[in-house]
Amino acid sequence: MPTTLRWGTSLMGVTAITAFALFLSHHYLGLGMGGMERAAAFPLLFWALIVGVRGVIRRAGRTPEAMPAECLSRVGWELW
Repeated sequence: MPTTLRWGTSLMGVTAITAFALFLSHHYLGLGMGGMERAAAFPLLFWALIVGVRGVIRRAGRTPEAMPAECLSRVGWELW
């Protein structure tokens, strides 16, 4: 796992936990109740977005490997 993703995960986790604790203690830091709720929830959504996009990009960079014809005929797949 890349270092930047590890640091980003840690930073977003600390942000979410801190915002959640402030939300539970009714300290909204000028954001209001809904703003602090979003500050606690959005880091998880951003993390999921980043990890998903990274996975799609890495997957798109790979080329599918073709199976040799003799492997296909052994398992019952005949090539036309």
